Parts: sequence; C-alpha cells; structure tokens
Amino acid sequence: MIKWRDEAILDVYTLVLSVFLFLTPWLSAFAHGTARVEIWTSSLLLALSSCAAIVAFAKWKEWMSLLLGLWIIAAPWTFNFQHTTGAKISSGVGCVVAFLVALELWLIYYSPRHSSQDTAASH
Repeated sequence: MIKWRDEAILDVYTLVLSVFLFLTPWLSAFAHGTARVEIWTSSLLLALSSCAAIVAFAKWKEWMSLLLGLWIIAAPWTFNFQHTTGAKISSGVGCVVAFLVALELWLIYYSPRHSSQDTAASH
C-alpha cells in the first residue's frame, strides 16, 4: 500500500499538466515537427517522473521534475520554435510545473511540520 504524503497532490497536478502537454500538438495543430517531438518527449519524461514520485517518493525525483519544467520553458528557444503557439503553451506549462515542483521542494525542506518531525525523530 502506498503511503500518501500531503505534498503528493502537487505530483498529481504535475502529472495532469504532463498529460495536457502531451496532447497539445493535437489541440493546437503544431506544424513544426521538432516541436511535436520535443513536447512529446518532455511530457512523457515528466509524466514518468511524476508517477514515480507518487508511487515511491524520493527527493531526487522532485529535482528531476524541476529540471524538466525548466527545460520545457527553454526548449522553444533551443529548438527554434519560439514564435509558435506551441512555444507559448509549452512555456506556460513549464512555468506552472516549475512552480509546483519548487513549492513541493520548499514544503519538503522548509515546512515547519517536516522540521518538527525531523527534530522529534532525532530525539
């Protein structure tokens, strides 16, 4: 049985965003082939990372999701499709993903609840 963490809902939101991102080439009719491949690859990696964090939490998975979110923001400029609808959608989703993952990392490392549990466990 999976032990549910309070912060895991943020992983669920990230998973939903990755599914939305995966579907955007069909929803917005991307014409740029490189954009479609990059979006599909990034969204699949993000979905796998989110599922892994939900099932078996590890802090490195959150850091990987943060890097993927930042990559999703930067990819339109890297692959030269920054002037397309796909770039706007991709960058927007990447910003939300990066925010959600950064929030989860902040809750994990700096939440008073986690700090008090860590202190109690060391006594």
